Amino acid sequence: MDKMIKLIIFDADYTLYEINKTNAYTKLYDYLSRELKISLEEIIEEHKNIIEKLKDSSNPIKRNHSYSIKLLLEKYPADNKERILGESVKIFWNQIIEDLIIIPEVIEILKRLKENFKLIIASDEFRDILEKKLEKVFGDWKQLFEILVTPEVTKTMKPSEKYYKIILNLTGLRPEETVMIGDSWERDLAPANSIGIKTILFSKEKRGTPDFWIKRGISIFSGNMK
Repeated sequence: MDKMIKLIIFDADYTLYEINKTNAYTKLYDYLSRELKISLEEIIEEHKNIIEKLKDSSNPIKRNHSYSIKLLLEKYPADNKERILGESVKIFWNQIIEDLIIIPEVIEILKRLKENFKLIIASDEFRDILEKKLEKVFGDWKQLFEILVTPEVTKTMKPSEKYYKIILNLTGLRPEETVMIGDSWERDLAPANSIGIKTILFSKEKRGTPDFWIKRGISIFSGNMK
């Protein structure tokens, strides 16, 4: 690691841990199908159409998972929609967190990095869910990460330079003293790169022009940087 580096910023999902959404969506759609008395196929199709329209929005409200379910519920008559919405969100996120795939070596690597660097997370996951994920993976995650920068702070979703400008302002560090690690060039790294932050792409395939590429499946900082 460059001796100038003092701060490492991490994306969270698919960087610090893996996520499997299959069971979460299965349980969510089964529940909604029963409650709304609509076929499973129709529920799935309608929700996918809603998500497709919202997926590129930079508005955090529209990208909140509960918002897409709320729009789905508006299409069908039902009593106690607030109850259904609340239970739907609970079912989905409880299953996501239960199915998180922990990468043990990442935990050990972060503990070593913490000895020499500030560690911060920049994620477009909402803070309450992000904290639950981090608690599942790391336990007392505050021992590792000093700051979480989330949509509640930036008022926007990724990709956005605001995540990194806010972090630099909070830490008082310069871009050249900082490195960003994430799984997406477009969402995580390009905005950081645009303001002079060094970047490390952690993914199966190389995209964009990161300073380093670590192929997914190889331990972070194992030396296999290309």
